Amino acid sequence: SESTVKSAPPQYTGCRYDVAKPPFSYASLIAQAMLAHPQRRLTLSQIYAWIMEKYPYYQSQNCGWQNSIRHNLSLNSCFVRLSFG
Repeated sequence: SESTVKSAPPQYTGCRYDVAKPPFSYASLIAQAMLAHPQRRLTLSQIYAWIMEKYPYYQSQNCGWQNSIRHNLSLNSCFVRLSFG
């Protein structure tokens, strides 16, 4: 009888090119993160963390995408900044 060898799933090595870039705009990524939270509001660091957990592409050392997230939060009228305190 033949034995079947199963290959292990590919491991993420920290290189953003190991995985495909998600087909979503930055505004869409922000909205996904917020909609996944019960209170529908997140801090900037919580948005980053959610995106990196959900989409390994953004786990790389290249943080340029974080600038794009901040830019979208500032300029897109869909997002409102709340004051705490």
